[in-house]
Amino acid sequence: MTRPNRLLFALPLLLAGGCVDNPVTLEVLQNTIPDPPACQPATMGTGPSASAGIFDVGIAQGGAGEFKGYEVYPVVRNNLEDPSMATGIVSGMGGVVQTQRDDIELVGVDVQLTVTGAFDAAVRADQRSFYQNAYGGIVPAAGTGALTVEVVPLPIAVELNAALQDGQTLPMVARFRVVGQKTDSSMIESGWVDFPINVCRWCLTGGKPPPCPKDGVLAASVLPGACNVPQDDPVTCCTDTKNRLLCGSTVPTKTM
Repeated sequence: MTRPNRLLFALPLLLAGGCVDNPVTLEVLQNTIPDPPACQPATMGTGPSASAGIFDVGIAQGGAGEFKGYEVYPVVRNNLEDPSMATGIVSGMGGVVQTQRDDIELVGVDVQLTVTGAFDAAVRADQRSFYQNAYGGIVPAAGTGALTVEVVPLPIAVELNAALQDGQTLPMVARFRVVGQKTDSSMIESGWVDFPINVCRWCLTGGKPPPCPKDGVLAASVLPGACNVPQDDPVTCCTDTKNRLLCGSTVPTKTM
């Protein structure tokens, strides 16, 4: 993907384990964990957060395009001027409105992937640095917003799946920074966030999924998984008669 030309306002910020050390104009507060069923990241940065992740590429590749790659859900704060201090503009009706010059529209994320050791060749050099479009709305001055972005896209997951054996783990780091656009069309970036991800094959399913039982899986035993099924949380999966991978809520169940 191409990225827009932009003016760098934020100072570089190196984050370990997803934590922010120093405030910048566009500040990543945390990588939030969205909860089902809404599965929307909390924009206030007050919910649970993750400093590292697990990505099961067996699930991602086995979903035949129904699943996504690894997603992060950064909550971002606009540290520009508080709108209560903005210069007022007198309207035609005699009222006063505040300028919106310090609003920031969240438009995307820069991503850099690092893979080391024996699996260094698993991700091609031309796939390791890219820009992802990801709309996160308009964040007012002193406000917060959130966005969802795929930092390990599905095509890369397919390649990683081919490089791994069942039970193997590949440590990688997804380094990202959020990109925003101000009302004067200038671009602004957050500091960099380093987010470690352990890549595996069939680790969240407890092994390669078996065929689905003809009478279904006991409903009480089904693990639902995360909002994005291939990542972070254990999940129950099985394959149907057409060898399609069914996981979580799509697994056929029985009550007794």
